[in-house]
Amino acid sequence: MKVPMISNNDAAQQMAHFEQQHGLVLPQQYKSAIVQGRLGQYRHWQFEFVGADGFENSTNVDTFFSFSRDDNENVLTNYEFYVVSGRAPRHAVPIGHCIAGNLICLDMRLERLGAVAYWDHELELELDADDVLAALAPDLQHFLNMLQPDD
Repeated sequence: MKVPMISNNDAAQQMAHFEQQHGLVLPQQYKSAIVQGRLGQYRHWQFEFVGADGFENSTNVDTFFSFSRDDNENVLTNYEFYVVSGRAPRHAVPIGHCIAGNLICLDMRLERLGAVAYWDHELELELDADDVLAALAPDLQHFLNMLQPDD
């Protein structure tokens, strides 16, 4: 299953508008994957990580978000719901979610720009905003490389 595709031009326009509206510059690697519709193939793939609470964990990607407002699972709505509302850190851009409702995010802090991180909704009230993201990979491609098909 692919992430719902809007035309390449529409996706690029939506991303540019999002960047301008929120003062962000999304990594080119991520923008290319969205425009090419490559992220949907990883639906339900599994990954292992150490959570922000220090415990080893594993979970599955449920879906990667699109940039289409017509799709319920989109970056625009999820950014507003989690980040603008103050639930997730301001430096996180939700790009997908996992089984159980946790998020896969891009970390937009200068020193980690474009790194992929895991946001656990159960830790949002327990940890400081800067500590709630668990680092997964230095960039999107490294994250995709660590995914394994769920048997």
